[in-house]
Amino acid sequence: MEKNITNYFTKNIHNKRKIFLFGFFLFTMIGSIQAQFVHPGIHHKKSDLERAKYAIKAGLEPWSSSFARLQADPPSSYDYVVQGNSSLTEISREPAINKGVYESDMIAAYQNALMYWYTDDQRHADKAIEILNTWSNLTRVGGTPLNVGLYIAPLVNAAELIKHSNAGWDQADMQKFSDMLVYPGYSNTTIPQTDIDAGNHTFYWGVYNGDPSRAGNQELAAFKGMIAIGIFLDNEIIYDRAVRYVSGQTHRTDDFPYESGPKTSTTIISENDYRINYNWTQQFTTPDYGYDGVITNYIYENGQSQESARDQVHALYGVSLTAQIAEIAWNQGDDLYSLADNRILLGLEYGARYNLSYLQTYPDQSTPWEPVNPDDFYQRYSRTARTFNKQICPFYDTDNTRLSRGENIGRPYWEQPLQHYKYRMNLDASEYVWTQRTRDYNITTTGAYEVESDSPTDSPGWGALNYGRVEGCPGDPINGFDSNSVPIYEMNVVPMKIEVENFDYFVTDGQDKTYHDVSSNNQGGVYRTDESVDVKVCSEGGYCITNIEDQEWLNYTVNVPANGTYDISIRYASANGNGNIKFNMGGVDVTADVTVPFGSPNSTGLTDWKDFTVATNVTLTKGVQALKVMFSGASNSFELNNISLNINTLACVSPVTTITNFREAVNYKYYEGVWTALPDFALETPIKTGEISAINLTEATSSNNYGFVFEGYIHAPTAGNYTFYTNSDDGSRITIDGLTILDNDGLKTNAQEESVTICLDEGYYELKVEYFTASSAISLLEVMYEGPGIAKTTLPMYLQKPLEPGEFEFLFETVGDTEGWSNGSVADGVFTFTYGSSTKRFDLIDPPSSVSLNKANFPYLAIQFTATPSVRRYMFLETTSSGGTKVGAWYKNKANPEPDPDLDPVNVFYYNMAGANFTTTELEDGQINRLLFNCSDDTGATTVGVAWIKTFASVQAIKDYAAAHPLSVDALKHDVVTIYPNPVKGSFTITKSLGADVEIYNVVGKLLAKTKIENNEQQIDISNFVSGIYFVRIKNNGIITTKKIIKE
Repeated sequence: MEKNITNYFTKNIHNKRKIFLFGFFLFTMIGSIQAQFVHPGIHHKKSDLERAKYAIKAGLEPWSSSFARLQADPPSSYDYVVQGNSSLTEISREPAINKGVYESDMIAAYQNALMYWYTDDQRHADKAIEILNTWSNLTRVGGTPLNVGLYIAPLVNAAELIKHSNAGWDQADMQKFSDMLVYPGYSNTTIPQTDIDAGNHTFYWGVYNGDPSRAGNQELAAFKGMIAIGIFLDNEIIYDRAVRYVSGQTHRTDDFPYESGPKTSTTIISENDYRINYNWTQQFTTPDYGYDGVITNYIYENGQSQESARDQVHALYGVSLTAQIAEIAWNQGDDLYSLADNRILLGLEYGARYNLSYLQTYPDQSTPWEPVNPDDFYQRYSRTARTFNKQICPFYDTDNTRLSRGENIGRPYWEQPLQHYKYRMNLDASEYVWTQRTRDYNITTTGAYEVESDSPTDSPGWGALNYGRVEGCPGDPINGFDSNSVPIYEMNVVPMKIEVENFDYFVTDGQDKTYHDVSSNNQGGVYRTDESVDVKVCSEGGYCITNIEDQEWLNYTVNVPANGTYDISIRYASANGNGNIKFNMGGVDVTADVTVPFGSPNSTGLTDWKDFTVATNVTLTKGVQALKVMFSGASNSFELNNISLNINTLACVSPVTTITNFREAVNYKYYEGVWTALPDFALETPIKTGEISAINLTEATSSNNYGFVFEGYIHAPTAGNYTFYTNSDDGSRITIDGLTILDNDGLKTNAQEESVTICLDEGYYELKVEYFTASSAISLLEVMYEGPGIAKTTLPMYLQKPLEPGEFEFLFETVGDTEGWSNGSVADGVFTFTYGSSTKRFDLIDPPSSVSLNKANFPYLAIQFTATPSVRRYMFLETTSSGGTKVGAWYKNKANPEPDPDLDPVNVFYYNMAGANFTTTELEDGQINRLLFNCSDDTGATTVGVAWIKTFASVQAIKDYAAAHPLSVDALKHDVVTIYPNPVKGSFTITKSLGADVEIYNVVGKLLAKTKIENNEQQIDISNFVSGIYFVRIKNNGIITTKKIIKE
């Protein structure tokens, strides 16, 4: 394998992609170019998505709460109603043609594609595919290159995520979408100028030449769209056209030249205190001139934006685009971030300092920073010759009555580049101080991490979720390299065996980031030859690490799916017994320096490979973290082939939070292929998918060489130890909530049964069974289980039961997700609502389509409070969707409730929609209605929690549900557990949490302190913490509550 590091001019662009130079071709169908791209690889690599997915499952911040926001955002729903239709062939942002429907659909496609990766819920993939197919008939995309570019990235990112998964996007539909992107057809020899002039083109031909006549942000938006198209289409020429331009290079010899120059300013159009606008003339004396979309032309040597004299909205946006492009290029092995001594970071710091210092003071910046010195503000002509910058502008372009300074600081521009410069590159904090401050300022003012964008055409948003990195993991996990030497990004998941040569990958020099090696090059001479780690061909096959020297180390990003104890072992060969190995997880040493043994029965030489258990019963906590393998002692004492981490004893696994309506069934995906072990089915395309009643092989259409993935839920009726079995020919595997618990893989002469015992708490769990067979003689898969009170039997699988018309529920399961209800907040499975002497309501203003009436089947609407509401009255009203005429009402006086001896004690109340008291108008079936609960209390402010709101077929069904779902301890405590004071100066107090375990994390999810609550008014000292935002996690009886505090 060979990966080149190339310096283009003095720009210092590191490139680890091997670039093939193509001849001149005309392509009418896209997809035939064999290029070397990482997939998915536009905004997200697979390892990025997996890091977030596993961190979500572990409940880690910032991923957990950010995902809750993504999940609750309407465009993320698989119930999203597609706005466009396949008859639409034209869109334009300016002038507006199908603008609203397209923008809505492209965001929904992108967010549903993200949701599919994070949840594995096929419904999200189906929705994204529906949207992508809907817009595949476009033949006209109008507007300037800016407008075209803004419309590319969200839709193509969605397509990239769906294409490189096993979502089931039909190949013909995928090709149609690909062809649409370059309509009327791609060429690198002939520009379809007649079609362009007539507007008869779509995306690529709208941006192919950038925008050399307008401001830099507009040209950068065009090239961001172009780079996305190039990656999706596996077209190196398109990709390089964008990357080479923004980095100031000349065009490829097998591609069209960029526009020549220069342009020359002529007469003045307008002038104000900040800039002069000019007419201009074109010259063609300098080929590939490079206009304001070149990063070093857009961001000056002092960090100033080319548009800083225009307004701060465009200046900040343009700089943010350079960072977005840099992240995409980094995913493909090209380093634009470090271009011209980190010019992008310089631009971020300049814009952040000018804007943030206007809003907030700091010890080193007590007044707003004004760049008035000649070195702080350059008076300069733009490369387009359209403008001359006189001084920085705090207003909106030509409107000096509206301030733009500080107005755009809250957009999601900061998390992604901060994660790069701080956690990938480990730069000194002084280099990103204002970028850090701006990110932190936004968290403080919004009370949330960087989430959805208020302008998703400009930036994708969800920065904390998608780009949050784990401390100690600057590189990315890989599972080797493909035939083109492109890294295969993939998370290491415990239990596992890691081939040691697959240490984390880093686009530039990984020394002291993903490894530390004493030698200056790979003295083994094979595999990763552009890095210093010494790799050689192993005498027992594959590769191994050799020439191991004192103080060297290797880094691997791993996910531990469950708390428990684990055993660590190595496969090694030793020359003597003078070398040591040590393991560190998440920054904590989990073993001492352990001598790697030599001499029978251990290894007796460098070709005598043995297994050695380094440590047993090592306690690990769940989550994504760094595994650091450190070496000491005498050099060249041993060689290392692989490392294994296996389960010893797991703590009880907690159930998933999900709805409680289940039916017995299982989803399946059927594949065909020739395998000798279970493949990564995520990289395979299913032949068919569907739902069957139980795990079996009846849907197979071949007698051999096929495989299945079965997915659904299992139910543990009581807490305890459960044993799971697979009896299979050939390989099988069981995964629970992302944790592989049973691996019965490999080719088998006869069917083989394996089992595992695991502790489960009461509840429902996501379970996946994978299976393959290569034999036509016998194909067998049996999945069994046994547990407390359950004899060994076939494992029943469940799917969520679809709600019937008139059946709806609100369970308030996700922190921060009010499920559409106003005037309250959600945590710990409770909707909390505060009211007083004046009537206040919480209402469902814009209900989903599932909230419709069916009085015959589900006439009862019930609500459970966490405590008896101390109210003078509470009323349920059902009105028109616009909140107008009341068509139904349910009313209860506190002094005279309707008695129900079973439900009143548990604070459950219901309304009979088919024949209620106090009804003003009979409710009509099929309506989608606005639901309101009005409360008032003359005694003053009162807080009440709502556990659930559901419809039922009968009063008995309400009683059965209430009995089966008693209020949790955390829900009962919800209204009384508090943290005060907040903000915190030195210490804070937690009330009413006796016996709880408390952990305190910083904003990147690092555990800083933990303790146990010994009394109901316990004080916790954090006086040694630096100022900032922290998260306090309170775990009581298995339920976790997270609260944010601010340390002053």
